This record gives sequence, structure tokens and C-alpha cells, in this order.
Amino acid sequence: MQPVVLTIAESWYPHWRVEIDDQPGEVLRVNWALLGVRLDAGMHRIRFYYQRPWYLHLGYGITLLTVLSLMLWAARYLAKRVSRSPGAEMERIKKEALDSLRRDS
Repeated sequence: MQPVVLTIAESWYPHWRVEIDDQPGEVLRVNWALLGVRLDAGMHRIRFYYQRPWYLHLGYGITLLTVLSLMLWAARYLAKRVSRSPGAEMERIKKEALDSLRRDS
């Protein structure tokens, strides 16, 4: 028997990896869009897996920092807004009036 190319109906992408009998192999681009691997004659154990690119992890980090920053900004904004509400302003004026009365007496 002669070597063959096993074709998998999965879209080819540069981050696909393959192991043939627990040894790294070369992923081929078959028919322009599919995954393939060259195999010698005989029985083999084949494992395709996708290795996430480094920039995906970078994107996760940037997204996390952005969400945390927005949450911090929103908390500070709401805290300022609540402290400037009419009810809070009245409480501040009452407290100042009471404090001045206590000092004067």
C-alpha cells in the first residue's frame, strides 16, 4: 500500500495541529479549505486539536480590563450623583446647621 492523504471535513486554519500515533505531524490544506494529513500505510491513531493563538488571550485581558474600568467609572459616577441629589444636599445643610448650633451654645 502507498501513503494516502486523510481529508477531514473541517475548515482549515493555521492554528490546527495534528498528532499521528502520539507524534506531531503536519496539517495539510486540502482542496483549499479542508484539513488533511499525510499517512503511511497501516493503522494509525490520529488526533486533531486547535491551539488558541496568543492574541486571543491578549484580547481576553484587554476585555477584562475594559469591563473593570467601566464598572469602576460607573460606581464613582453613581456615588457622586447620589451625594449631589437634593435629599443628600438637604441632609448636608441640616448637619451643618446642627453643628453650628452646637458650637454656638
